Amino acid sequence: MKESEFIAADNLTLHTLDGKPSPNIKDAKLVSIKRGDKIPEIFIPVFLRRNRDYIANLEMKDGIPALSKDQEKKYNVKFEKAPIKTFKKVVDESYGKYTEESLTQIIANKGSKGFKDWAEKEFGEDKIDRRKSSEKIKIKILNWQDEGKI
Repeated sequence: MKESEFIAADNLTLHTLDGKPSPNIKDAKLVSIKRGDKIPEIFIPVFLRRNRDYIANLEMKDGIPALSKDQEKKYNVKFEKAPIKTFKKVVDESYGKYTEESLTQIIANKGSKGFKDWAEKEFGEDKIDRRKSSEKIKIKILNWQDEGKI
């Protein structure tokens, strides 16, 4: 087995089957690696993805492995830093077209009767019950939006 440039952080007992890492021990070949010895290349991709603490000399940068381009190509792995979303951006993405504040503003500008007229025009006469208060209609609109019906 070809050895990699990475060193084992602890004593490892691993198995290979047909030249690949194997989680099963049946019909698999035992591979023992002592602490401080070089790890065979076939185990490195799995360790980089799932068991980074098995590698003693793995450099990390911002919580992700800092590999060279050659290492990424050699082990067929690529790590990128996740884009940072600001709280405002996350909040803006979670809202739909209408917010409680925007509907309250429409009620304040148009009055209760004007809001009901606007709601009938916007959502259809069959969906808006004019007998309900403008606050109840506002809540119904927000619920439809949350359910994805508008």
